[in-house]
Amino acid sequence: MITPEESASLLSKPRRERADATRNRIAILAATNALIEEGIDHVTMQAVADKASVGVGTLYRRFGDRRGLLLAVLSEAEEKFQTKFLQGPAPLGPGEDGAAGYGPQSRIEAFMHALLDHTIVDLDLRIAVDKAAGRTADPYLTWRHHVLVLVQELGEEIAPTPDYWADYLLAGLSPGLVRDQLARGETSQDLHGGLQSVLNRLLKQT
Repeated sequence: MITPEESASLLSKPRRERADATRNRIAILAATNALIEEGIDHVTMQAVADKASVGVGTLYRRFGDRRGLLLAVLSEAEEKFQTKFLQGPAPLGPGEDGAAGYGPQSRIEAFMHALLDHTIVDLDLRIAVDKAAGRTADPYLTWRHHVLVLVQELGEEIAPTPDYWADYLLAGLSPGLVRDQLARGETSQDLHGGLQSVLNRLLKQT
């Protein structure tokens, strides 16, 4: 069985760049972030190109499309998050001692709460990425694989259908759903409380 720590990140790996390419990338990401501050709908390839003073063709060659550009903006935060749950201290990560004292229940619980916070921080941006790609692209697949392996560790008595469980758990934290819950007036604390009550029942914790 593949351990959660062996899950490969699906984020693009950094590549060496020429100095001018590096300057362009910095300018493009800064321009994108500035437009995000005005509202995610302001982020178009042409608007970013104009603000960064580069040709729109440069954006398409570098990022492919709008979704690729938005993923690039998310990449730093996502890499830090993945490092925490794949390599960091237990219970979110494996810890230096292999997460001794923390079973899969504790690690699933820690991951789900961390993912909720992670989603809320860049909610509008994640909704835009979600609309473009849904659940078939990074970073969702990395999260899903991580959760799936932990669910498999629960055993068939608790989780007889691990694939369904992984999808079910992550569906409850989809960016669109979180946005709707916050729009109804629920707070981050409310969402964490609701998540914990669900996890208690699913994982048979008291």
